[in-house]
Amino acid sequence: MLIGKKNVEARVKQLALRFKSGLKDIPGAKIYTPMSPDLSGGLTTFSIREVPKANVLKVLMDKYGVYIPQSGLNNFSCRASTHIYTLPSDVDRLLEGLRYVSENASKLMTSTAAPAQDE
Repeated sequence: MLIGKKNVEARVKQLALRFKSGLKDIPGAKIYTPMSPDLSGGLTTFSIREVPKANVLKVLMDKYGVYIPQSGLNNFSCRASTHIYTLPSDVDRLLEGLRYVSENASKLMTSTAAPAQDE
């Protein structure tokens, strides 16, 4: 039995709305993607208290086992996607990690980039 494109789309948008709604409750979170499911899909662009993107991604991966890819928009905006295989618990774990980033923003403002090597 096929799932069907409409069911996939509905699931993706449902999970994206869960994510965006949770982001709204995190102090210092900025959401750049429209909240309306009619105006957006599964990709959500956001930032947390202007914490550098590299630091957000490192915390998510190291502490929560959540990988989101680098995006080229700027040094602060992150992008997360939901899909048919994303579980609500995956979204909740991502939100938990972002709450941690928000609560610890002052400690996460410095760059995680490795120092340049002298030649």
